[in-house]
Parts: sequence; structure tokens; C-alpha cells
Amino acid sequence: MPNSDIETIVWWIPFKSLRNAVKNLLNNYNNEIRQNIIQIKQEINKLDIRNKARMQLLSMGEERIIKPIRNEKLIVSLTTYPQRIVDIDVVIFSLINQSIKPDKIILWLAYEEFPNLEKDIPNHVLNLKKLGLEIEFCHNIYSYNKLIHALEKYPNDLIVTADDDIYYPYNWLEKLYKSYLENPNVIHCHRAHRIIFDDKNNILPYNQWLQEFKPKNSNPSYLNFSTGVAGTIYQHKLLHNDIFNEELFLKLCPKADDIWVWTMALLKNTKINIIDSNMSHIVDFEIGYNYYSKLVDINVVQNFNDIQLDNCFKYYGDKLKNKLFEE
Repeated sequence: MPNSDIETIVWWIPFKSLRNAVKNLLNNYNNEIRQNIIQIKQEINKLDIRNKARMQLLSMGEERIIKPIRNEKLIVSLTTYPQRIVDIDVVIFSLINQSIKPDKIILWLAYEEFPNLEKDIPNHVLNLKKLGLEIEFCHNIYSYNKLIHALEKYPNDLIVTADDDIYYPYNWLEKLYKSYLENPNVIHCHRAHRIIFDDKNNILPYNQWLQEFKPKNSNPSYLNFSTGVAGTIYQHKLLHNDIFNEELFLKLCPKADDIWVWTMALLKNTKINIIDSNMSHIVDFEIGYNYYSKLVDINVVQNFNDIQLDNCFKYYGDKLKNKLFEE
């Protein structure tokens, strides 16, 4: 906090000694106060996003906006859980409001978490069905819900994964789709990390990879590790058939669907492309601590990502690791 800001805060304190004491306190905790102010501004911005999205949803009326128009359907797929369902309408609005419309938006909900089906869903979310939202109930495979069920039901279509606490920019989907049309033989994503090796050709720990990697060119690579939060476009034919082996992926990667999907891509000889003008920094509007944050803590902070990645290399052996050295 600049000294001028501190003066603005303390000028009204009548006693000089007290005023100086407060100034010293503010100076001592300058960084902490600055971070608190930044956090407050972020929370206000998130609330503003919510309010504006809901006002615009009310103005949309009841005309269906999302409807199939393509032979090869472009499907946006996401999942959520009871603690987040109340705010999923804000995410859905950002998906409905895209510059190009998907053929379907599917929200996957687990029977185990929504045992009374639509009775457990808030009315303001159910109302989005009029605009084209489809709600599908499924058995619970946790973070895998958003991709695996959609790939199984729509094996010949395009599946774009989205998260349940992200407000996606208006051209988020268009950029993914255009990149796919230019090269339909790779997986395209907005955000990826770059896998790094040590001098003995061992993969470095996950938190030492190049985070949110932005390549100088758009060459697809096995070393690009897509992170689903920012959006990725998939086709069933680009993934190994083990993608549907629920018993196996819950054993090897119970908390890291990103690792499992990356593994399935490599086994199918599919490279990952980070799209041009990608959106690696997007707005999450979650107020407080969310499920994704907990997954980050488990997988990254507690190094569980490294354990799950190692599980895949041990199970699939050299055919997985050798693929990384083909480049």
C-alpha cells in the first residue's frame, strides 16, 4: 500500500501519537493488507459476474438457444456436485453466450449425490432446460463424470470439457473449434503444462514442469500436458480404448482425470496442441474454498499427481515412456 494511501486512511485520527502508531502498524503489515485488498477486489468482481449473468439470463426469455445443427455434434460437457449446483447457472450462461453455439450443453449429475433427481436441483437451474441445457444423471466417477459419460454416449461427436466454477470468455469455444477444424487429428486445449526431464531423462516432479506453457509455435506435442479447467476438445477415436476402464483409472488415477486422459492420448499416438491465442488465465468465480481447490491441494501441493503419473508409467511400461522420446 503506498504511503499516500496510508495517509488517507489515518488522517482523521485526532491524536498524533495514535495516528503514528496506526501508520506504523499499517506499514508493518503492508504486504498482508495489500493482499487482503486484492482478494476483496477479486471477490467483488466474482459477485459482479454472478449478478450480471443472472440478470442477462432473466432477459433471455424461454426461447431455445442451444440446438443441434452439425452432423458431427459439438458438445460441451461438465459436471458438478450439490455444494456447487446453486451457482452452476452462471457457468451455463457463459457457455450459452458463446460466439458460436454448441449443439449440446450437458450437465452430468451423479445419482449418488442427487438421489431425488430433479427434485434436488434448484428451480433456477432447471429453468435453463428451456434454453437448451440437458441434464443427465449418471453413476459417480467423480472428476471423470464430465468426459467419460459423454464419450460413451456420443462416440462419434466432439466433446469439449468445462469446469463448474469458471466463467468462460465469449470466444472460448470458437477458438477451440477452429483449431480442431484446422487439425482434427490431435487434441486441442487452451491450457497445458510442459513436461520437463532431468539430465538422466527422468520426468521431473509435476510442480517443476513449465506451468501454463505458451509455445512459440503451435506444434502439437506429446510433452504438452492438457489441464482440463481451461477447456479441451476431444474425440473418442483419438484416445486409447482403456479410456473407459473405470476399475483401472480409479485405481491408477483416482483424483487426476487429466493424467489418465493424457496417458490415453499417448497410447493412441495422439499429440496435444495448445491453441493460438489461448486463454490460460480465465476467471473462476467460486467464493471461498472449492472442490477444485481441494483437488489442487491433494494433487499438486501434496504431490499426489506424481504418484498417479508414476502409477500409469508402471502399469503401461516402456510403451508409454518411449513415446515421450519420439520427438
